Amino acid sequence: MPNLIPNVATTDATVPDTAMTETIHQHLDRRGLLPAEHYMDAGYSSAELVAAAAGSTR
Repeated sequence: MPNLIPNVATTDATVPDTAMTETIHQHLDRRGLLPAEHYMDAGYSSAELVAAAAGSTR
């Protein structure tokens, strides 16, 4: 299977990745495209965000 980028969000340069993680996760969930693993290129996720992502329906 090819590697695809299923979602892109453009923000100001000062917006950290962690501020967009939940929004992107919601967009993927609505389209039934939640990945088994999430990767970010910078920042740290909160425990609350990680727990919410783990509890999402797939």
